[in-house]
Amino acid sequence: MSELIMMLDTLNTTDKLSLRSPSIVPLGYTGDRISMSKNPFDQFAKQFFEAFLTPLGEVRTNFEVPGEPKFIDIWFTPSPQPSIITEKWELFAKIATLPCLLEPFRNQPNYSEVRSCLSKLFHVIDDFQRQAKRDDKAFTEDELPQLWIITPSASDDLLSTFGAFAREDWLTGIYFLPTGLRTAIIAINKLPRTPET
Repeated sequence: MSELIMMLDTLNTTDKLSLRSPSIVPLGYTGDRISMSKNPFDQFAKQFFEAFLTPLGEVRTNFEVPGEPKFIDIWFTPSPQPSIITEKWELFAKIATLPCLLEPFRNQPNYSEVRSCLSKLFHVIDDFQRQAKRDDKAFTEDELPQLWIITPSASDDLLSTFGAFAREDWLTGIYFLPTGLRTAIIAINKLPRTPET
């Protein structure tokens, strides 16, 4: 069974799990990097992604949006030399090539929740551009942070409302919004069951 599909199955039963269990606490977790959430799904999702992404770069959970009273579930900054790249990690490695926001949902997000995620991304991009200008550093559109919305499912209606489409160079189940929006939706139930996922 694929890693992300297993995650979904586990996330749907997190009320029965101890979130402090060694089996789901990420490697190197010290207890001070993740604030305890009242939502077991939210807490588990953050620990899950931290465990998988830490070998690839820096992971920060509950990252405050610059200049806004909003928080990003997971903010990832890639390492120049990731410590682990195996077939099992391929999808995460592909996602984690650029700084990115990861927003996992227990259920399919509604339109308002997707727009809220986009709002966070735009604030982060604004901050990225300000810092680049301040440092007199050139960058391309392809270097801007990316948003990944991770959902157990994504209806055709949700995908079409935001103009999301599949790309041949990515797995089935991953849908990209128009290029300028720097956003993709991962529908876990549509991912193929392969070692990569």
